Amino acid sequence: MQGILRFQPIYKETIWGGRKLESIYQRNIPTGKIGESWEISDYGQDLSIITNGVLAGKSFRECYKQYKQDILGTMFADTKRFPLLVKIIDADDWLSVQVHPDDAYTQKYAPKKFGKKETWYVLQTDANAQIICGFEEETDKELYRQKILDNKAEIGLKHFLPNPGDLFMIEPGTIHAIGKGNLLLEVQQSSDCTYRVYDYGRKDKEGNLRELHIDRALEVLNFSNKNDVTPKAKKIAFPHGERVVLTHNDKYRMDLFTVSSSFTSQQVSPVRTFQIVSIVEGTLEVTCEQEVEKFQTGDSFLISAYGSDKVTLVPQVTRTRLVVTLPGLDWLA
Repeated sequence: MQGILRFQPIYKETIWGGRKLESIYQRNIPTGKIGESWEISDYGQDLSIITNGVLAGKSFRECYKQYKQDILGTMFADTKRFPLLVKIIDADDWLSVQVHPDDAYTQKYAPKKFGKKETWYVLQTDANAQIICGFEEETDKELYRQKILDNKAEIGLKHFLPNPGDLFMIEPGTIHAIGKGNLLLEVQQSSDCTYRVYDYGRKDKEGNLRELHIDRALEVLNFSNKNDVTPKAKKIAFPHGERVVLTHNDKYRMDLFTVSSSFTSQQVSPVRTFQIVSIVEGTLEVTCEQEVEKFQTGDSFLISAYGSDKVTLVPQVTRTRLVVTLPGLDWLA
């Protein structure tokens, strides 16, 4: 069994996308406005293809279904789908003002879809880039409905000026929008369920106004102004550098490592489960028995449950920063 899995990114052209994946990470991306790179995906028909080792050429879905406990871990023995989706977002224009439902709502009203919790780790920003998260003042469904009808949906929303390294926690029900000039690492539930509130009057390729989902959005929105969308990170002991817990919630855990010496996957988590590593800065050589893979800034890869006590990660520069994503409390319980 493989301990290290790397994947072919899935690129998405969007009305708001840019070309930073090409200019910053030197990737060979398709022409057009590429707004998203799905780094690790098992959502719908967007299946990540493994590009290394004996599993090369096979889809992630095919492999984890065949070797579920070796790839995902024992706690996933009965699961039917990989629970997470990892993306890089390149916003060269504003994304729509939108909201995501939770699992309870989709189970009741949209049973073919899934709830969507997501977290953004800011990779790079242009001058004056903004992010919207939450309401400045508490409101209610009917007051906000009238704002939407009056084309004032953006008024009264919290605006942030993000910096690289900032974290935004987007719980289901939180109104949000990514502004022009942001490059983000996004970790989320494996879902693409989004309800648009406002889209600046933009039109699709056929010249039609892009669809809004106002009634659905108003049903799931949290109208409080007390949402903690920028939680404080918590530093914990780590013998090979600095380790900071960015979030540890029901769906996933994200830790930021700043390291200059080698360490093992078992030091990241003693639990035998998958680990997703996203390189924020620097380069890595990663080994597992006879496997050797090299990764650079912007790359993401998966350490399988089989490799969770066998992999060694060796920084190739004096400062390497990694976001490591693990299963959340729902699975660890």
